[in-house]
Amino acid sequence: MLATTVPNLNNLKCCLYAISICVCLQTCSSNIPSGILQPPKMSKVFFKVLEYDEFVTSFALKNPNADTLMLRMSAYKTAIDSSNCTAAEFEKSLQWYQDNPNMFRVVLDSINKIVNLKRTQRYQVKTAVPEADETDSTDAAAIPDKNYTPSAIKAATLQKRFKNIVADTLAKDPLPKAAE
Repeated sequence: MLATTVPNLNNLKCCLYAISICVCLQTCSSNIPSGILQPPKMSKVFFKVLEYDEFVTSFALKNPNADTLMLRMSAYKTAIDSSNCTAAEFEKSLQWYQDNPNMFRVVLDSINKIVNLKRTQRYQVKTAVPEADETDSTDAAAIPDKNYTPSAIKAATLQKRFKNIVADTLAKDPLPKAAE
């Protein structure tokens, strides 16, 4: 009788292991609903939005009469459009991540890694202009000195794009003239 119960116990153990693995996989897998941006893509889009927001803020400090709301909305639209997602997807995803702080923490940690990587790259000074391929939209010629860093090239490119956004926005709605 003891010999027949041992195989049953082994089968039971195998069943319990299989069930625990299934439960673990179910709880560990991301429960992100469809229509919500996955954390890697959300990190990239949110980082771009934050970059453009930084440029609008610095522009507003230099130009207090500027319509920062209009510039900010144009910059957000440009950042989101360049990430191949819609504003509705981004807003829906942002709301979902704000309602799920553990997943939002994953996105923010990823953004923090991007910032730390860029900070590290900033201090690795290059002595020559990096070769730009067709997919690279950097503009190394916009930087006046001979020490080129990837972050300086990226900043110059973003600044150039931002100037185009400002010019387009001002063409649609010029700044009010100061009272003399």
